[in-house]
Amino acid sequence: MAAPLNPPPNLPPNDSIALRLLIPVGIIIGIGLPIYVARMYSRLRKNKKLSCDDYAITLAEICSIAGYTLVALSCKYGLGRHTIHVSPRDRYNALFYFSLQAIVWYFGVAGMKISVACMLLRMQRSATWKWILWIVISVQVIINVVAVIRSFTICTPIRAIWESVPNAKCVSTHGARAFAYAYISTSIISDLFLSLMPLTFIYRLHRPKFERVVVGILMCLGLIATATAIIRMTNMVYQNRFGDRLRNQLILAMWCMLEEVLGVTAASIPYLKSPTERMLRHLGLLHFTGMHELSPEQMGLPSFRIPVTDHALESGNVRDEIGSSSSGKPEFELAESSRTASQSQ
Repeated sequence: MAAPLNPPPNLPPNDSIALRLLIPVGIIIGIGLPIYVARMYSRLRKNKKLSCDDYAITLAEICSIAGYTLVALSCKYGLGRHTIHVSPRDRYNALFYFSLQAIVWYFGVAGMKISVACMLLRMQRSATWKWILWIVISVQVIINVVAVIRSFTICTPIRAIWESVPNAKCVSTHGARAFAYAYISTSIISDLFLSLMPLTFIYRLHRPKFERVVVGILMCLGLIATATAIIRMTNMVYQNRFGDRLRNQLILAMWCMLEEVLGVTAASIPYLKSPTERMLRHLGLLHFTGMHELSPEQMGLPSFRIPVTDHALESGNVRDEIGSSSSGKPEFELAESSRTASQSQ
């Protein structure tokens, strides 16, 4: 009697985890895009022009949408599945689109962090903090430019990144890991710095609770983005130990893209303070608490408020009680402006 054939080896299931990336990232992009559009509309309606942080966040928003499209195409061809179940042709397409997404992601993350740093530049009055922010911006530009250049030079020829090429030359695994850990460490430090920097001036914000909530949301989303970078580093260690390229790279891409889209959304929220306040007041959900609205760049300035009673607001005697000048501005505003001008001289 012939000996029985050896049983086939145990193979992993032929399933995909692509939805772990596509659903949460897609939801956040769907929430963040209207916030971005509202921010740009509010900025153009109020200032008639855009600033450097607006251009930077526009780059980040475009890159986040383009990157999501590219990673969705990569998932179509096998990203998120076990590599052993993906045909060589589909593996080629999946890794090709994934490589393009990684390059787009570098531009998006740089634009997001530069936008936040530029916003904080206008909120800060300390020369020391401004120099620190400029250093942060410079580091982001340098490290992301280096990362993009490295993406094009990691293998020779470059197509060896997504397909098997005889006699191809690629950087060593040790060198690739060292750069990845250095990049993620820098990303964690910058995320943490930009998230916690509002603490340097928030104690001076004698503003209503609503404005403090806005700043708090910005800080919380920034800290969540920092947490995603930390988790990404942990997953990199796992990927280095267990090599299932298509499966593991989707997990890394998920945390990368969550950091990006959360940062883009957080960077636009502070600019919606004024239109949100107007909408809530119109609905009767927020009471009028000040003489005028502050833009995000003014939130770092000391607040000069004169308590006004509800009776005075209802009777329309607020201007009479505070006093006004011939120019129509309240006297306390003019006095404060004069005092600031004399101090600057």
